[in-house]
Amino acid sequence: MEEDKKVTYETFDDFLNEQDESVKALYDSAVAGLKSALEKEREERKTLSDEIKKLHGKAEKGSEAEKALADTMQKLEEAEARYTETQKQIRFVEQAGKPEIGCVNSKVAWAVAQSEGLFDDEGEPKWDELQKTAPELFKKTSTDAGKTTPNKTYDINAEIRKKAGL
Repeated sequence: MEEDKKVTYETFDDFLNEQDESVKALYDSAVAGLKSALEKEREERKTLSDEIKKLHGKAEKGSEAEKALADTMQKLEEAEARYTETQKQIRFVEQAGKPEIGCVNSKVAWAVAQSEGLFDDEGEPKWDELQKTAPELFKKTSTDAGKTTPNKTYDINAEIRKKAGL
């Protein structure tokens, strides 16, 4: 009988590299939207930052340029907030895909975590609380799958004597 071996990985990328192409394609399609949103946010932030630098040199107190600068600053702050939220979502999806987390639907898990406020002060997900809140979103993995260990202390003769009252 072949002994079951538990495989551990240093990183999620190591795990993903060991998977077949269909799993890799599924993962890529799940995170493609997040990656494109991240790139879009980065470009938007760079454009706004350049615009602010140009306006800053031209701004006079109370002028149109100063008003435009204030509007641009607001847009930049909003873009930064979206960027931060996107980064948080990317980390969430990456962690959700790890075998030790076992999340089967990261989009729904994200929505639940958002609605229930299941993030710590650093923005990291509280996986234990999320698993308690929505256990159906996680698959249970058993480290003892297929293993049965016979009770080595069981003695049939002692059991027969006990039943016989001896």
